Amino acid sequence: MRFHEALEHVQDSDVYKEFMRGSGGYYLAHGFCTVEKSGRAPWQVGYYSQDTSKIVAFTADDQVSKHDEDEAFRESGHVPPLEVDEVEVSLDDALATAERVRRDKYPKELVNKTIVILQTLEDVPTWNLTLVTQAFSLINVRIHASSGEVRSQSIDSVLNLGERT
Repeated sequence: MRFHEALEHVQDSDVYKEFMRGSGGYYLAHGFCTVEKSGRAPWQVGYYSQDTSKIVAFTADDQVSKHDEDEAFRESGHVPPLEVDEVEVSLDDALATAERVRRDKYPKELVNKTIVILQTLEDVPTWNLTLVTQAFSLINVRIHASSGEVRSQSIDSVLNLGERT
């Protein structure tokens, strides 16, 4: 399912409508899914409230389900809204771009899983893709979701994650 279809599926659901009736102030913040050789997991569509600094996600499976509200992960301030009308690059195109980056820059790395977040970073709708490799490397590729331009790319080891502050 494409992100726009998943978003529509969530917003048409009774569970979403009921939550939004009783919980004003939430806005679209992100889309999340994982991609493996066996296929894609269902989209999770996240909504953020500046009033509570909480995020709630809905899984766009056959039946839409709501997850519990949780503290939002953010560096500072608030989580910016995702302007879905600005998202013109499909996930398939973003994945193809990330694969080109991997092939050109890190050809020896073999990908097991890709973690996908569609979000707003630095006021730009961004496909934030993290490719998890067999060698326990993380290749991060950020792609402008309107133009398809690669905004950044980097590689790090899973083993270094505990060293970050």
